[in-house]
Amino acid sequence: MIDYIRQELKRFSGQEVFQIAIVSEVDKEKATCKAYLLENEEILLENIRLQAIDDEQNNGALVFPKAESSVLIGKIDNISGYFVVMFSEIEEIAWKINNKQRLKITEEEIVFADTQERFKITEEEIVFADTQERLKITNNEIVFNGGNKGALVELAKLKAKLNNIENAINSLMSHYKSHNHLHPQGSTTGFVAPYYGLSLALTNDNDLANSQIKQ
Repeated sequence: MIDYIRQELKRFSGQEVFQIAIVSEVDKEKATCKAYLLENEEILLENIRLQAIDDEQNNGALVFPKAESSVLIGKIDNISGYFVVMFSEIEEIAWKINNKQRLKITEEEIVFADTQERFKITEEEIVFADTQERLKITNNEIVFNGGNKGALVELAKLKAKLNNIENAINSLMSHYKSHNHLHPQGSTTGFVAPYYGLSLALTNDNDLANSQIKQ
């Protein structure tokens, strides 16, 4: 398809509009690259723009190709220089608004430029951090703020354990209220002061849960 488009454009314009080139060097400050023509590696093209519009602002998505990768370059006419039309491999994507970089995306991480907060992405984990690690996600765990406070409580298990304790205490109190020591001369119940304490209310979800954090 690319060869067909090149031939048709050349037939109508009388010039080679698209070329395939191999990137040799990338200038991120100038948003340009150098590349050798695939059909003739002796020809080195310089100042190939990474965006079609040359306004020195480079707003929008700015794509930086990897060195030694192939790119499709083109130009509008014989006067204007080449710009990159398509990329085969990408090293970094920068998103700029009003000539300020707001977002950077690489193979390893996503960086929010204003705050330097970043997502680091690998095959093993995803980490969100600024000056310190805020969130880490792996296949086995999710860790907030370094995990220094230990694991989050599993509500159902905690409630079950507390209810077992509460039921045991209530049973002891009930037994104490009604106990009666047997004696050969009669009952000793009358000599024991009655217990007026209330039974423990069973723990429920609302007693333990932070509804703003869930797992």
